[in-house]
Amino acid sequence: PNHAALVNQAKDSTAPLELQNIRSAHAHEKDINIVSVAPNDSLVATGSQDKTCKLWHATDLSLSATLSGHRRGVWDARFSPHDRVIATA
Repeated sequence: PNHAALVNQAKDSTAPLELQNIRSAHAHEKDINIVSVAPNDSLVATGSQDKTCKLWHATDLSLSATLSGHRRGVWDARFSPHDRVIATA
């Protein structure tokens, strides 16, 4: 299911939301601080204490890009509504 459906399900229910891990990947060398999903569900961004933000294809978790150059760990990553820009901090 897409992330919007999960968010709506969580908001509309008092029951705990049950999630199942269907895939995992070694993503970063240090702890992950943020996971953000693009509005069209095509990309996932992860920000880490290793001072990088990585972009992953949502379908198979293959690495699309690594954004480096942060002076400290990445604590936030937000996609624009049109998926053409990502802001990290």
